[in-house]
Amino acid sequence: ERYYLTDDRPQYPTTIPAELRFSGRLEQEPFRAAVERLVARHPLLGALVEDSPAGPQWIAGAAREVCLDWAAEPCPLGHPDGEYLDLRRVPGFRVWVRIGNDASRVVLQVHHACCDGLSVLQLIGDLVVLYAAECGGAESVPALRELSAERLRERGLFDVGAEFKPTPATALRDIVVTMRVWRRILFEKCLPLAGAERRVDRRALAAAESAAADRAPSVNDTEFLAFESRVLTPDVLQRFKDVAKARGVTLNDLLLRDMLLVARDWNQSHGATAGGPLRINMPVYVRGRLGRDIPASNGIGFAFVTTDPDRFADAGALLKEVHEQTQRIKRWKLALYFLGGLGAAARFPRVMRRVLARNKALATVVLSYLGPAMQGVPLPRRDGKLVCGNVVLEQMAGVPPVRPLTRASIVVVEYAKALTIALRTDAHCFRAADTRALLDAYAARLSETAATAE
Repeated sequence: ERYYLTDDRPQYPTTIPAELRFSGRLEQEPFRAAVERLVARHPLLGALVEDSPAGPQWIAGAAREVCLDWAAEPCPLGHPDGEYLDLRRVPGFRVWVRIGNDASRVVLQVHHACCDGLSVLQLIGDLVVLYAAECGGAESVPALRELSAERLRERGLFDVGAEFKPTPATALRDIVVTMRVWRRILFEKCLPLAGAERRVDRRALAAAESAAADRAPSVNDTEFLAFESRVLTPDVLQRFKDVAKARGVTLNDLLLRDMLLVARDWNQSHGATAGGPLRINMPVYVRGRLGRDIPASNGIGFAFVTTDPDRFADAGALLKEVHEQTQRIKRWKLALYFLGGLGAAARFPRVMRRVLARNKALATVVLSYLGPAMQGVPLPRRDGKLVCGNVVLEQMAGVPPVRPLTRASIVVVEYAKALTIALRTDAHCFRAADTRALLDAYAARLSETAATAE
């Protein structure tokens, strides 16, 4: 929480946008009531931050009513404060609803200090259940699992494993490993993605603009909370899983390997003058079962996959390297050492701010694979899609923030047996057409990998 609060700035807000697309027209009063119940269920969404001698503290229930903007399509999204959410003044949660002829679109904005990507999925699942209950009566929808606001006091507990036995020797080891992890992050070079100012292929830009004109209006077509998403069909997803199984790796390993190849090719085709190591920031959920009854909050740490794709003879050799790194991350629980370093840095806020303000790429890309979504949501389904009262949730996508020199963030999630990829880029050096081109390149690479299942 302190990391996301410290790294927050008006030019690079640490917020998560998410977009939900429904068939059918949402009803305003039931939806507004569902949002109010959602905020009551997850208190950090309606809390403010207050500075104290011990550091920033949450003040529960101190916020005004959460921003809910309701209008007809094609009314654009926006806010007088822009994308920045000053948690010392306003709550870290906003909602926009746009109603079309027979479709509805909901855009959520959540400050990352309030919760992580998995918790955003939890919020979405709770919101659609609460809306369905408001539409048809609570007795028609199974009740959500009880959450305890008091459990938020335990949100800093992590699942270190039953085999872990704290001793002076393990404490010393933890200090050494933490120093190694942070030395790599802070001092070992990684290349950023080449920005749009280096673009040379104008024909690709024109083609992307032409393709965009044929799509329906979405959050992706505006500068406000802009991101892009693509959906790979269930057939492609199944083949992708078959490839992972046949090669003895995880789906996440393939996603990471293909992103490294796309980032390398992107830099080479956009004027980068030198190759070198690329680093992917891979968020890892570290709370385990300890977080089951805790309201939406942060339960992640960061782990990093770092390598130079040009060092490997082919894509298979690169996949082996990625798999070995992710296995080390799991075996050594390296994401916890990232958090350990943050815990030490939080004791010296000025040092933490200075380190985060350095003009250096902490990672090339953020890539988070969230796995299957909405599996435990107690609502009926139609073709694998949630029936939420009078509407059906057709698609969902969301993406974490970007930061200086970490110019792209990606979330991959499964819903209705399809794979949704969402990409956000640094608007200071990427145009909308560049974002679409990068996402198209990644989707094409994933489809190419899936085709090898044959």
